[in-house]
Amino acid sequence: MTLEKTLSNVALEAAKHADLANQLIEGVKDGIDTIEVVSQNHSVMDDWRTKTGKVAFKDLAGNTHQVDTLATIIADAEKINPNPHVMTKAQFDALRDIRKKQYAGSGFVEWGKHYTTTILDNVNEGLFSNNNSNLLWGRGSDNNVGISSTDYPMALINGVSHSIRAVNEVGSQTQNSIPFPSAPNGTKTYDSATGVVTEHASAAEAFGGLAKAAKSHVWDRLTSHTYTNGATSFQMVDNTESESGYIDIRLNLTVGVRYEISVVSDGPISNGVYGSRIRDASDGTHIASFSNENAAGTHIATFTAPTAGHSILLYTHDTTTNYSEFSIRPITEQVIISRKDLVFLESWHEKIADKDVVYPLGNVQYGANSYDGIGLLNNLVAQGYSAFGEWDTNTTGHGAKWSGLSEANRAKLLANPAHNIYYDPEVKAYIQVRYRIRVVEGVGDDFDYTYAYRGITTSWRPNRGNTDYPYFNVRGQNVLSDDYYDSGSTSSNGYFNPPNNSQREIINGSDFEGFASKKRIGHNNKCFAVPIALVQRMNQGAYHPTYNPMGTAVFTKSGVANYHWHNLPTGSIVSISDCFMNATSTKIGKHTGSGFISAPYTGPIRNDQYKYYDAIYAGQVEDLRLNANKLDVNQLREDSIRKAVAGEMRGKGKVPFTRTYISSGTAVASNTNGFIPVPVSSVSGDLSWINRNNQDTQKCQGKILVNGVAYDINGISYAGSNFENIALRTTYPSDASSGDSIQAVFGDYLPSEFDSLPCVDIIGDPKRIAATFPDGVIGQWIPQIPDGSSKEFQLNTKLNGSTFNSAVRTIDDGVTFSDLTGAFNSLLNTAKNSITHPIVTGYVALVAYKSPSNFTEPSTNSVVLGDVGKVHTSADNFVSQSNRLTPSLIGKIGKDNQDGNQLRGNSVTNAPLTSYSKLWNSNKVTHTPITLRKPINDSPAVKALPTITEKDGLLYLQFHGAELRYDTPTIVQITLNNSEIKATKGTIYRVASEVNSPLAGGVWYCNTTTSAAFDDITWSKNSDGNIRAGGSVSDPNIYFIPHYVAGWGDDQVIPIVSGENVKTDLNGNTVKVFCHHTQIPIGIAHHG
Repeated sequence: MTLEKTLSNVALEAAKHADLANQLIEGVKDGIDTIEVVSQNHSVMDDWRTKTGKVAFKDLAGNTHQVDTLATIIADAEKINPNPHVMTKAQFDALRDIRKKQYAGSGFVEWGKHYTTTILDNVNEGLFSNNNSNLLWGRGSDNNVGISSTDYPMALINGVSHSIRAVNEVGSQTQNSIPFPSAPNGTKTYDSATGVVTEHASAAEAFGGLAKAAKSHVWDRLTSHTYTNGATSFQMVDNTESESGYIDIRLNLTVGVRYEISVVSDGPISNGVYGSRIRDASDGTHIASFSNENAAGTHIATFTAPTAGHSILLYTHDTTTNYSEFSIRPITEQVIISRKDLVFLESWHEKIADKDVVYPLGNVQYGANSYDGIGLLNNLVAQGYSAFGEWDTNTTGHGAKWSGLSEANRAKLLANPAHNIYYDPEVKAYIQVRYRIRVVEGVGDDFDYTYAYRGITTSWRPNRGNTDYPYFNVRGQNVLSDDYYDSGSTSSNGYFNPPNNSQREIINGSDFEGFASKKRIGHNNKCFAVPIALVQRMNQGAYHPTYNPMGTAVFTKSGVANYHWHNLPTGSIVSISDCFMNATSTKIGKHTGSGFISAPYTGPIRNDQYKYYDAIYAGQVEDLRLNANKLDVNQLREDSIRKAVAGEMRGKGKVPFTRTYISSGTAVASNTNGFIPVPVSSVSGDLSWINRNNQDTQKCQGKILVNGVAYDINGISYAGSNFENIALRTTYPSDASSGDSIQAVFGDYLPSEFDSLPCVDIIGDPKRIAATFPDGVIGQWIPQIPDGSSKEFQLNTKLNGSTFNSAVRTIDDGVTFSDLTGAFNSLLNTAKNSITHPIVTGYVALVAYKSPSNFTEPSTNSVVLGDVGKVHTSADNFVSQSNRLTPSLIGKIGKDNQDGNQLRGNSVTNAPLTSYSKLWNSNKVTHTPITLRKPINDSPAVKALPTITEKDGLLYLQFHGAELRYDTPTIVQITLNNSEIKATKGTIYRVASEVNSPLAGGVWYCNTTTSAAFDDITWSKNSDGNIRAGGSVSDPNIYFIPHYVAGWGDDQVIPIVSGENVKTDLNGNTVKVFCHHTQIPIGIAHHG
C-alpha cells in the first residue's frame, strides 16, 4: 500500500473518532441537562404531594406544564362525593323514584308490632295504649305480636323510607311513645270567626266571656245585691214593693256582631211588664228578651248588636233571686270542653351543617342518649325543634354534634342508609331527611279532613268545608312549634296542600306537601306529612250526665263531702260551668284530686271505659295510617270482610243526647210527606237546638210511640206559618193521621266520637224523664212505658260484653237515686240484648254499657275494583260473629245464638257491571238461595255483597245488600175451584197439584200482577225456577218466584241502590236495602 493511501486511511479513521468524540461530548452534555430537569421535577413532586393549588413540571424539551396538586385533585373529587360510603343526591333520588313506582303512595310499609298482653289496649296492628297518657307504636322482640315483618313501623313519604324508632323512648330502640297535651279544663275558648284560641286565667273567666268587662250602672227597688263589676254570680233581694227590683248592667259591644247573653237563676226573671231584657243603653230601645223568663233555669238572649252601648236589665220580684253563670260572648266563641287531637308524621330534607347536628335515623325526637356506640346530646338545638306541638315544652331529641364526630363515627352514620343521609354536590353539603311526630291540640270535635284526598284542593285544616278553621302550620327545619298557620304570626311558616292543590310541585298519592308561604321549611323548601291518628279527649271537669258528659272528676265541697252527680244537693249544679269550678268550703265544685290516673281520689266516677282524662284509650283513637303497599284488591276484599265479620274493623260513632220530650201529644195533620207534626205547646224540655225555620230538616235521634207502636226519629224541623208545630221525620211507614197519639223522647248527638261507645239507655215514661232531666241527659230512650207489668226492654245498641257498666234509677223525679247495677246485670239477656222485668210506674233509669260503633255509612253506588265476593249472611248475636257488621248495615241487632246459624256465604250467580264498572240494578245481581235456619229470638238477619271501591284516591270496602226478616206469611190457596183467577203482585199462592199448570204443586210469590189465570198452560218455568210468560209472547217480566211456606222472604237478588231505601220482601215485609262504604279507608288506590 502506498504511503499516501495509508495516510488517507489514517486521516479518515481520525475523522470518525473525532465525530464519535464530539457525539460523546454532546451526549454527556444532554445527559447533564436531563439530570437537571429530572432533579427539578423531583423537587416539584414534593410540592405536588404536600401543597394545594398547582405546580409547574417541565418536559425534556424545556416546556413548562401547570399541574393540580394531589390535595387539589382530592378536593375536586370530594366535590362530587366526599365519602365513597354515602349516596349522592342522584343515587338517593333514583331510589326514591324506584320506591314511588314500587308503592301505591305515601303511608306505612310496615305497621310495627304491638303488645301481646290483654291488659293493654290494642288499637290496630302496631298501635296500642297501656291506658296511660301516651299512645304507643311498635314493640320490642319481647311479648310482641302482629303481621308486620319489623318490630317498628316503617313509613314511606315522597319515596323516602323512614324507620320510626325510639321516638320519645329512652330504653327501647323499637317502640315509640307519643304524648298528648293536657285534656280540656274549661279555661280555653275558640272563636271560629277569628280562628283565635284564648287561654283564660280561670274557668270562671272563660265561661263568663265578656261579662268580666261589664259594669253596674244603676240599681233600684232592691234591699240589697251582691253584684260587683265583672261578676258572673250574684244575688238580688227585692224590697217587696209593688214594682220589681232590678239592676242595670252596662257593656259596650261591637256593632254588627251576633252575641249570646246567658244567665242561670233559681226563680223567674220577669214579672209582667218588669221583664229582664237587653236594651240600647243610649235610649232604652228594646233589643232582645231572655228565653224561659217566667221560670227558674237557664235564660238566653241572642241578638246582633245594633249599637255599641248595651244595657242588661235583670229583675227580681218580691223575693231573693240568685243569679249565676252570667256570660256574654260572641255567638262564634265557645269554651273548649271536648276536642280531638291530630297525630301526624312530618318529613323534610335539611342540611346537616345548618344546625351542626345529625340525628339517628333522622329522628329529631330520638329518646336514647347513645346510638351504635356514639354518644348523643339533647341540648344541641332549641327545644321547639323536637316538640310534638306548641303545647310541648319538655321533649328534647338526642343527636350528635356533626363537627365533633370522629371520622369513624361519621362513617358509621354515612354508610347506613337508614339514617337517610346523602351528598348534594350542587350545594356541596350533606343532607339528612328527618322526621318528627306532631300532635296538634284540637280546637273542638268538628274534624272531617283526615286524609290527603284526591279531587280536593283545600289546604289541610280540621274541617275541609269550614273556612272558620285555621290551616295546620308546616314546621320542617324550623325550631318554633306553632300548630296552626297564622298569616300575621312571625312563627308561622306555611301550610299543607293535598295532591290536587295547584300550589303543589310534587304529586304523590295520600300525602300533604308543605307550602312555604313565609319561611323556608327544608332543603329545596320541601316538607311532607301523612296522618297517623285522631284522638278524642275527655275533659277535666266533673262528670254530670246533663251538664258535662265528657267529664271525669267527682264533685266535692272542700272539707265536707264528695258527691256523685246522682246524690248532689238539689240546685247545687245547674250548668256546664259549675262542673269546671273548683270546690270551696261553701260551694260544691269539681274535686281537683280526682279524674286522673294517679289521683288521690280512687272511687268510681264515670263507671264506663273512659275513666281518666289523662289516659289514652283505644276506643278514643281513630287510626288514620294508610298502607303504602300496592294491594291486590281481591285479597284485600277477602281480608277486609273477614275483619268486618269478626268485629275487628274499626269505626266511629257519636253518643245520643236527649233534650226534648212529648209526654202526651197528638198529630195535627195528615198527608205530611212522612213527617209527623205535633204542636209546640205539647213539647217540653229544650227547643233551642232546633233551627227555627220551616225549610231545613236537621239530623235528629230519638224514639216515638205512634198509637203505642215504636219507631225511630231521624229528622226534625219546625212547621207552620208561626212555627207552631214540630215536625218529626220517623220510620213510621206512612203518614200519621190527625189525632194519632204521640209520645216521644228525642234530641241530637254529642260532638265527640268513639270506636267503642259509652252508651246510655233511658227507661221511663216521657213525662217522668222530662221531670227528672228538664235540661236533658246523655242517652237514648227505650220506647217502652213502665206500668208495673212485666215487659221486655230492648237495648238500643249491641251491648259488647256480659254486664252493664252501671245502672241508676229514681222513683221520685230525681230527688234521690239508687244504684241498681247488680240487679240489672242479673236481668240481662245477652243473646236478646234486653232486660225483662215488671218496672213500676214513675220509674226512671239510666243504664250504661259499652257498645261497638258502626264502621260503615250510607254511600253512593261506586266503581267495583276486582271481583265480587260471596254474599255474606248472618243473624248471629255475637259481636265476633257479624253482630257489629249487622247493626252497622241495617240498624238492627242480631239475636240468634244457635250453633250452625252464625254466618253463611252464598255464591253469586250473576254480577253484571255497567260501562262505568258499577254494579247494575237493571240486569239483576243474583245469588244462590239463603240457607240460614229459622232464627231464635225473632232475630233479624242481613245479606251483604262485598266489593272494593275507590273514592278520592283511596280504597274502601263497599256493601250492597238487604235486611232479612223470617216470617210465615199469609198464603192464598189455589185449587181447581178458583184456578181461573188472576194473581196480584205481592201475594203468595199455594197451587194445588191437580191444577193443570206449570205452577201446580208449588208455593209462589207473585212478582208481577198477571193477566192470565193460574191454569194457563202457557206459563213457562226458567232454569232458575222462576215463571215467565210462555208461548210466543215476548214478555221480560218475572211473574212468579218460588217461595217457602216459612222463610226469609228472600228473592236471591242483591238490590243495587245508592244510600238506603226500603223494599217489600217475598213475605210482604218492608225491609231496608243499602249501599254502604266503610267509614275509614283500607288502602291507597293505584293503577299500575
